[in-house]
Amino acid sequence: MRDLVSLNAQHQRDELFYAAVDGQMRDTLENFLRILVEKQNSPEAARLLDYRYYYDYDLLVRDNRDEFAKPISVDKQSGKMSGGENQSPYFVVILASYLRAYKRHESRWRDPSLALVPIDEAFSKMDTGRIKDCIEAIKDLDLQGVFSMSTGNVPGAFGLCEQLIIVSRNEDKRAGRPHVRNVPVSILRDSEEGQEWMRDHS
Repeated sequence: MRDLVSLNAQHQRDELFYAAVDGQMRDTLENFLRILVEKQNSPEAARLLDYRYYYDYDLLVRDNRDEFAKPISVDKQSGKMSGGENQSPYFVVILASYLRAYKRHESRWRDPSLALVPIDEAFSKMDTGRIKDCIEAIKDLDLQGVFSMSTGNVPGAFGLCEQLIIVSRNEDKRAGRPHVRNVPVSILRDSEEGQEWMRDHS
């Protein structure tokens, strides 16, 4: 299929593209068209129309402290790096996509905006230093993060956030039946309670 796409880019405008295709490539094209016509709502047709089916993606990481350093492939190094090293580049990609979605990278960067970045299970494999770098990156880009994270990562992140919402699970029995209720408690970082919480969990 990739060869077919490449051939399409090379054919002359005054030629019939289909006439120049033969052998296995012609069979592939005929199968492609048959599926789109006869099985348009099938998973196979959806896959053929999905652009991700035709591209390979990789993240290249470069050390900006060394201008001569070669970029490192995250995919090729993923088995050799720690969880935090693997997770950090993807966090950068997430921020870049939100920045573009909110158009904060161009004309709207001066306009007031919520520019929320919600991330579930944020920083799950990162140490305190990497968590600090990620939150500071969000602030530098003028985005606002909303993170759901495990209890273990909260102490390292709360000092850089404005507010902490702790959700506790309260389970009891009513009329012999279990009743579950999630109880949220909000703590502001700069409040007396917030400062005390950080001292207790430092």
